[in-house]
Parts: sequence; C-alpha cells; structure tokens
Amino acid sequence: MLRFFSLVCVLVFMSVSASQAAGQKQSVVPASLFDIDVKSEKAFSMLLQNRNYTVIVGFLNLKTCKPCQTANVFMPKIRRRLQKKDIVFVHLDVRKFPKIVEKYKITRTPSYLVLVGEKPLGKPFNPVQRDGTVNVKNVINHVTKLHGLAKKYRKLDALQAHKAYELMSANVKLKDDAAILKTMTQAANYNHPLSQFLLAQVYKGGVYGTKKDLGKCMYWMMRAANNNEIEARSVDPVAYCKGKKAKK
Repeated sequence: MLRFFSLVCVLVFMSVSASQAAGQKQSVVPASLFDIDVKSEKAFSMLLQNRNYTVIVGFLNLKTCKPCQTANVFMPKIRRRLQKKDIVFVHLDVRKFPKIVEKYKITRTPSYLVLVGEKPLGKPFNPVQRDGTVNVKNVINHVTKLHGLAKKYRKLDALQAHKAYELMSANVKLKDDAAILKTMTQAANYNHPLSQFLLAQVYKGGVYGTKKDLGKCMYWMMRAANNNEIEARSVDPVAYCKGKKAKK
C-alpha cells in the first residue's frame, strides 16, 4: 500500500504541475486511492507499471453520454464493495485521450476494461443494461472473476521475474544470449526492481549480445531507483552508466 500511495502522490504532483502550467484552477486530488482520474498519458502509463494491483479502466464521456452518467452514479457503490481487494479504478475521458482509446480498440462508451500491466484481460464490458439500469451484484461478480484471473497472471509475472533473477545472479553466460536478454527484459518490464537494475548493468557492459547503451542504462537505473532498488538508489545513474565514481 505504501508503494502505491507513493505512486499516487507522483501522479497527483504531475497533475498539479500540468494544471499550474496551463493556468487552470481545478481539483486534482482523487476522491480516494482507488478512484483515480487520468490527467495525462504519461501518468496513465506510470500507473500501469505498478503490477501489484488489478487496474480497471472506465472509458467514459460524462458530458454527452447518458449511460456513462448512469454508470458513474453506481460505480462508487461497486468500488466500496470491492475496496478490500487490490483493485484500482481509473477514470479516462475518451475525448482527451484518443490514442489510448484507439490502442485498446474502445468503440463505445461506457466501457470498462481490466488491465494487467498494459495488457487487457478479457473484452471491454458495459455495466449499464439495455433498460438503463445497473445490476450491481452482476457487475461485482464479473469484476471479481476477472480480478481472480488477473492475480494468476500477476503471479506468473512474479515467477518470470524470479527466473530472470536466478539466471542473472548465477553470473553464468548461457549459450543463448538472446533468451536470457529476453527473459531479463520481460522481468524488468514487469516492474521487478532488481531485474531493472541488472538490465542497466547489461547495457552498461554490453553483455548478453547487446552493445553498450548509455541511454538504456540510465533508463533502467532510474526505473530501478524509482522502485526503491537499494543499489540503484545509492548511486548517480549518469555517473554509474558512464563508469565514473557514482556513489551519492
């Protein structure tokens, strides 16, 4: 929970900065940690990097879509019933983020989509029935079922990260460099801090079939540091990747 709270603080800070830059005065603090309004594509991408939670994205147009307004009335009740589960509800205005809408092939509103990382789990669903009502019990059952599947996928992610860690920590050069690089990259993308730090070392040294890459080394170092990896936090990423004295 502490890690997720820190992430939310970052998202809120980014939103505040954007609002100040635009000279706008608006509320950017979410109603709760489990009720987040997307303010930018970058903030949305950062949120999806946290794989400790199941993310449910609501694609809405509250200005002109009456079913969206209906869904928005009932969703707080649904969220309260699910608040003990590691589920995050995200609100996304389809008018402001056409690229995200296109990416997930959203063709109507309201649509809710369960994501594991950036990958959708199942098809988008509409909680509003044809008669204009919302069957709260059915929606909760549907979300709970998808959440259970998401937890299994997240467990597989953890196993993948552990496998990558074992390969790298063994410090042995496998015959198939491409395979270990792929495994390590997958683990790092799954937001495994140690794998991110080790991948930075890969690009620093140009091992496992890679070339030395300062940009990628710095990128993975900063990702690892942001995820509280001890070694990554203790050094300056630029100096480290350049091979200079790096201790802060």
